Amino acid sequence: MTVLDQQYLFTAERRAIAQYLADLPEPAEYLRELPLPVVEALHRAVLGRQGWTAMAEDVRLLRYWGLCDFPTSSSNGRQLTNLACAVRKLLAD
Repeated sequence: MTVLDQQYLFTAERRAIAQYLADLPEPAEYLRELPLPVVEALHRAVLGRQGWTAMAEDVRLLRYWGLCDFPTSSSNGRQLTNLACAVRKLLAD
């Protein structure tokens, strides 16, 4: 791979990330769209050493709304996403 190819890929990645961030909803706007069971599931999340963790029975619901991660080698698949934490913070205020 040439240097020019690497620069092109880097630029394409940056463009893709910028578009992803532009597509994310504002937490306050997103909160208004959430149904009551999702809001209640966010309230039931608990704060642990790794951050906010969803209750086992709420994981599937929160994942549907993009508020809970998926299992990986470094995550149990119950961690709240950054968007979920921002929404949860609005609920606490």
